[in-house]
Amino acid sequence: MCCEGLAARTALTESTVCLFQEKFKVDPDRTLMVGDNMSTDILFGKRNGLKTLLVLSGVATESALNEVKQKASGDPVANERLPHFYMSSLNDWAPYCSNS
Repeated sequence: MCCEGLAARTALTESTVCLFQEKFKVDPDRTLMVGDNMSTDILFGKRNGLKTLLVLSGVATESALNEVKQKASGDPVANERLPHFYMSSLNDWAPYCSNS
């Protein structure tokens, strides 16, 4: 992953978002941030205007996800860590991929 650890080390400001999108030529409407950590990967994706997919095959667990879901409506910090989508693992993504 080209941006591994970037979210944890960088204070994400509006100018950081612009630099990220320009440097990596990211189109937020066509980019999905995939990660296994809500506090780094998902936070980074959401702060950069990307849709996010949490995979539960690494750091995150379903119980941790459910905890964040419960807090998200009244807690802006938890809401930033709530992914748009989640899957048990990337293997679940295979049916949506094609070679054509």
